Amino acid sequence: MIEGRSLPAGEAAPQGERRWVTPDYLRTLRIRLVRGRFFSDLDRADTEPVLVIDEKLARQYWPTEDPIGKRIRPMSGEGWFTIVGIAGHVMQADLSGDTGRGVYYASLYQRPMPMGSILVKTSGDSSGAAAAIRDVVRGRGPESTFV
Repeated sequence: MIEGRSLPAGEAAPQGERRWVTPDYLRTLRIRLVRGRFFSDLDRADTEPVLVIDEKLARQYWPTEDPIGKRIRPMSGEGWFTIVGIAGHVMQADLSGDTGRGVYYASLYQRPMPMGSILVKTSGDSSGAAAAIRDVVRGRGPESTFV
């Protein structure tokens, strides 16, 4: 839902793909910041929930206005999130095609999830990186698994 907008009967609710990410995710993937800001370590569970949306979502739902500062509420009922940044659109599934849907990124630091994926960027020979990462994950406790 978009704050301040009513949904006409029979019309589909706004749609977007959600990605839970850590603060450096967008920078690590070199996703361009169009306007506003990306997440920081200051976006925590005890601060105002914020989102970064991609430019496709911005054009679709705010074609003539700036979405920064606007609020949306996911249908899951988690409350309102304020949009703080707009990122470039990137393909989410694979390089051969795009889902055609806009994306909104939520900070994993604000809403911790019980599971996730790790993305690692290395330089040079990365053969030793997998073992080092596996050791760190296993060191987090017996409930941690690594596949």
